Amino acid sequence: MRRIALLAAAGALYAGLSAEADDFGALVELQLLQSSPDLFGVETPLIAPVTATGDGTGHRTKDQAEADQIETARGLSARFVTRVAADGIADMVLWPAEAPTHLMVCTGGSRTEIGFTPDRTVKFNPSVQRISLTGGAVTTVLRGLDTCGALTATGWGTLIVAEASEGGGVYEILDPLVLTEAQVLDRESGETSAPGRVAKRDHLPAISWRGIVALDSGVVYGSDAMAPGALGADRDGGAIYKFLPETVLDGGTITTLDGSPLARGLAYALQISCSKDELRFGQGCETGIGGWLEIAAPDARFEAGGFGATGYDRPAGLVRDPNAMGEGVRLCFATRGEPGVREASILCLEDREPGFATGSDGAPANTVRLSRFVDGDAGFNGFASLAVQPLRGNFIIGEETANGDVIACLADGADGNDRSDGCVRVAALKDISAAVRGLVFSPDGTTLYLAAGGSDDADMPGSDSFPTDDILRLTGFRPPEPKE
Repeated sequence: MRRIALLAAAGALYAGLSAEADDFGALVELQLLQSSPDLFGVETPLIAPVTATGDGTGHRTKDQAEADQIETARGLSARFVTRVAADGIADMVLWPAEAPTHLMVCTGGSRTEIGFTPDRTVKFNPSVQRISLTGGAVTTVLRGLDTCGALTATGWGTLIVAEASEGGGVYEILDPLVLTEAQVLDRESGETSAPGRVAKRDHLPAISWRGIVALDSGVVYGSDAMAPGALGADRDGGAIYKFLPETVLDGGTITTLDGSPLARGLAYALQISCSKDELRFGQGCETGIGGWLEIAAPDARFEAGGFGATGYDRPAGLVRDPNAMGEGVRLCFATRGEPGVREASILCLEDREPGFATGSDGAPANTVRLSRFVDGDAGFNGFASLAVQPLRGNFIIGEETANGDVIACLADGADGNDRSDGCVRVAALKDISAAVRGLVFSPDGTTLYLAAGGSDDADMPGSDSFPTDDILRLTGFRPPEPKE
C-alpha cells in the first residue's frame, strides 16, 4: 500500500510521524498536533511517551534541575515551587481563589506519631500545608488526618479537607492562611487542638475521598476511590455522593464555623439507570440517567452498595466544569483503569437540580445525566487528577502511574457526540516512583501547578521529620486569542 509521508506536512516538529494514505484517524491526529498552538496554547506537544530513567530508586536528588524531573511540551517551562512539601501529596488548591498567594496542599500520609511538640505533646504527621507561591515557604496548617485525599475552597470562605482512608472523615478549616500547627487529637470524636478553627463534619459521607466539589449554596459532591471487589467478590467500586445542607447559603462568608452549611444535612449516593421508562441499574449501566439515593453518612459505602448505587473504578479528581451551559452543574471525574489491563476514562455528570435529590413522592428524582467524555488507551491511562483550564476550557488530566503524563483534552464542540474533541500530551514526569497529582491552574490559565507525588526519597533530606515531595510550576500556556 502506498504510504504518504506526513513529515512534509507537519514540518520538522513531527519528524518520524507517518500514516497510511487511507488512515483517516492518523490524519486527524496529525491535524490536532499541528493545531496545538491555537487549541492548547503550547507550541508542540510531546509526541511519544517519555522514557523513565532508572528504577525509581535514587532518581530524586537535592541538586537536580527541573528538567531532570519533568519533560514539557515546547513552549512550556518548569520551575520548582518547593522541594520540601510533605510526602504523598494528593490534592492542591490555590488560596485565595481570585488573587492567590499560596497553595493549600493535602498530603497523603497515614496518621502517624512523628515526634513531640514544644510543649511535649505528641506531634502527628502533616496533613494540610500552605505553600507560598513567591518563596516556596512551607507551613503546616493541620496534622493528624489519616491519609488526606481531597480538599477544596468554599464560597463562604473556608477550606474543606477529607481523608482517603476507609471511612474517611471530613474537616472544615476557618482562616487557613492564619491557622498553624493545629492537630486532630481524636479522629473518632473529631476533637482538635483548635476547636474554633477546625471542625469535623459528620453529616458528610464517610468514604475514601479522592475528589470534592462545594457549591456556594453548601451543596457538596464527592467521589469514593474504592476499587471494584474491595469489599468482596462481585462488589461494585466507589460511588459518587451528594450532600444537601439543612441550611442553604445565599452568598457571603462566615465568621465562625457554627455558621457553616456543613454542620447539618443529608447524604445521598448516585444511582444510574439504563432506561428512562423503568429502573435498570447494575453492571453495564455506568452511563445514562439517574437520581440520588438517601444513605446514612456514617455507613455511606455499605448503604450505597446495598441500595444499588452505581459503582466505578476508584473514581477520583472530581471537578466542576465552569464553562458548562444550561441549568444545574456539570461535574467530571476520572476512573483509574490499569495499564495493559483496562482503559481509564473521564466521565461527566450533569445535575439539573443540585439542591434537590427526591421528588414529591420521596423517590429519587431523575435529575442526573451521566456520559463518557474521554476514553484512555495504551498510552493514556491511570487517570486520577483533573483540572479545567480557565479561559480555554480545556481539561487537564494527570496520570497516577509510573512517570505519569499530563494530558490536555479539548472540550466537546458542536459535533454530534459528548466526547472531547481530542487530547495531546503536554508534560511527563521522568521519575517512575512519582505520580502526577494535585493539578490546579492559575486564574488566568497560563500557569499549571502539579505535584510529583509519592516519589522515592532515599537520597533526599526529610523536612519536619517527614519525607518530601516536589511541587512544580509549568508556565507558558498561551491564552486564547480574543474572539471577534
